[in-house]
Amino acid sequence: MLQMIRDGSRWLMILIIGAIAAVFTLYLGSGGGFTAGSQEGTVVRVGARSFDVRDVDRQRRQLEDTLRQQMGDSFDATAAADYLEESAASGILRNALFAYEAERMGLVAGEAEVRDYFRAIPNVLDADGKIRPDIVSNIERQYGSKARFQQALRDDLLIRKAQRLIWQSLDVSEAEARASLRYAQEEADVALVSFDGAKLPEGLEPDEAAVAALLAEESDRLQKAYDQRKAEFDRPEEIRARHILIRKAEESETEAARATLEKARERFEAGESFADLAAELSDDPGSKEKGGDLGFFPRGRMVKAFEDVAFGLAPGTLSEIVESSFGHHLILVEEKRAAQLTPFEEARQQIARDLALSGASEAAARERAGAIAARIRGGESLVDAAREEELSVARPDPLRRRPNGFVAGLGVAPQVLRAAFTLPEEGGSDPTIHEAGDRKFVLVQLLERRSPSDEELEPVIAAERTRLLQERRESTERAWLEGLRSELTESGDLVYDLSQMR
Repeated sequence: MLQMIRDGSRWLMILIIGAIAAVFTLYLGSGGGFTAGSQEGTVVRVGARSFDVRDVDRQRRQLEDTLRQQMGDSFDATAAADYLEESAASGILRNALFAYEAERMGLVAGEAEVRDYFRAIPNVLDADGKIRPDIVSNIERQYGSKARFQQALRDDLLIRKAQRLIWQSLDVSEAEARASLRYAQEEADVALVSFDGAKLPEGLEPDEAAVAALLAEESDRLQKAYDQRKAEFDRPEEIRARHILIRKAEESETEAARATLEKARERFEAGESFADLAAELSDDPGSKEKGGDLGFFPRGRMVKAFEDVAFGLAPGTLSEIVESSFGHHLILVEEKRAAQLTPFEEARQQIARDLALSGASEAAARERAGAIAARIRGGESLVDAAREEELSVARPDPLRRRPNGFVAGLGVAPQVLRAAFTLPEEGGSDPTIHEAGDRKFVLVQLLERRSPSDEELEPVIAAERTRLLQERRESTERAWLEGLRSELTESGDLVYDLSQMR
């Protein structure tokens, strides 16, 4: 897009030239010029139009400024660097393709037309109708020369003319808009019964034959599962410790707490069991009855003041008095385990059992779903069959068609959505077992389906026609540009080389 200076200081005006691609990728007026052949540093070349690193970088900066103005402090230019660069280059390519093809169509933009187009841009002229001097100086600084800027304006006009030719046969009827709205706003009330294949039934054990088969025949699958679950087998450094906690409600109790722990230290050093002392003195209800035993724990489990001291002690060593947000502690470290990654060969047996158990759980869920499906095929409704089996029946909020197939309570469930809008009659139950989310098996009964009336649709018909027409223009342009790009790439008349930016 051509960005012109407003208020005498910033390039702010954006001339929108068809929205085909992602927002902010369609920049015109990149400042590129006409050159013969591909030169070193060329990022984009279409026919005689060539754009180098400086042109792309200029567009990238303009795009960055626009996004920063819109997003404020939430905009992260570093995180968006690759996006900005690719968007700038692809926008330049898109516009160069349009201008190239416009000329092949025989379209022209004469000097007078370019001049009038420029003078019509807001804030270009002063009160006397003359071009503002600051505009001229900014053009020369931004584009390098007036000629390059005039070429950018000419290309802009050519693109507009080419677009009008492409769009002139496109239309959306009122009937199309009405059908689109009705499709999007139709609602379905359904009853759902789901069986969770990821939830292990009580008492389910893996089939040992299945475990043996996995170990013998599916080493690659076991390795893949190990790689995906490696964090489970990467055991961090751990210590086993006991402690005595003396809580303090007031600062005035600090001295008494410390005195109690000093006496406990003396008794321990005299030979008394730390476990017995903890059982007698500790205010920690979770470990008191276990002689202060906290078991094994990694870093990050305890409060920092406690953890820093505990992990710095050698086994068998008693700490000094430690103050934390809970009170005052004496800590005795009994054992340390170094960080260790359980190797695949040691983990494969457990992985095989887990996979076999997962398979058995999934099979059990599918079998239960199959039993209900059989009753539906026998003439029962899903709701009645579920009630007989004392199964939970879900009635979610009315469903609408969604591109991502999401259904509340199930996750991504396109099969369920499809059934909700294709079952032939209200009250009908579908014996098909639909898969959804994470290993869920779902049965559907349609309770009611509703479409909006013509009266409800009437206020939004015009807006829907506009939206659909824009979509049609974008898809038509996209296909047209892709075809042109392929043609020119094959003939050697197109270069698109982002590696020049590195």
